[in-house]
Amino acid sequence: MGYSYNAKDHIHLYDGKPLVGTSTAKDIIAKGGLTWWASGMACAEFGWLNPKKHSNEDRLLHTELGKAMIELLSKEKYLALLDKAYKAHSVKLKTSAGEGTDLHALIEEFIKSRINGINYVADIKLKPFIEWTNKNVKRFLFSEVHCYSKPLWVGGIADFGYVDMEGRHVLGDIKSSKEAYFSQWVQLAGYDIQIDENGGFDAKGNQTFGRVGFVQHAIFAAGAGLDKPFFNKGEGLHRTKQAFRNAVNLYKDKMFFEKDKEVV
Repeated sequence: MGYSYNAKDHIHLYDGKPLVGTSTAKDIIAKGGLTWWASGMACAEFGWLNPKKHSNEDRLLHTELGKAMIELLSKEKYLALLDKAYKAHSVKLKTSAGEGTDLHALIEEFIKSRINGINYVADIKLKPFIEWTNKNVKRFLFSEVHCYSKPLWVGGIADFGYVDMEGRHVLGDIKSSKEAYFSQWVQLAGYDIQIDENGGFDAKGNQTFGRVGFVQHAIFAAGAGLDKPFFNKGEGLHRTKQAFRNAVNLYKDKMFFEKDKEVV
């Protein structure tokens, strides 16, 4: 049977058995700064402004308005505000995820049009990315390709790959963050391991291309600008690949103690 993908349940399979998702395994790694960000999202509901982005004068004014607003609330409405603050980070994550999905879809459509030689009228949001690729990409290899590793028992979907102007093979990923984080590099390394092992596939398990030896990884962080990618290469590739293997093993150990034996 080999590899396949259950799109309805978002599960990668091998011979009908569920594989560990690449991003799921990666999430065992703590995301730097997330706790501070989440607490800031909650405090913002009461009038707090980030001192890194606002003057002290603006912060004091906003705090005064927030304090006045709270004093006018009934106990029921104040409780509702507390509940809203408690969930603020989760709501923002879902909104950002939706925006990220839309951006991924636009870039996927653009890259596939380039691969197939089709004229494409791009969304204005993609202008920086397109201008960068015009100067730095010789050709795209794929967009949204499925991959898997039987030894690691993982599966995933890589964003895109390309050949740069110097003939180097680069594996790329789109993120909505303002910079490239360690956990994101580890996730990208996971895709690299899988593609290097078996090549790329479509969702039905049909192989679309063979193994590719990537020499660089690139993360395009929308928050930093899609024309300002971050790169990982050399020793960094070796270390993030090893980190991914470690993350997979740690995730499986965690699942063992949570009695989810199917993925062990």
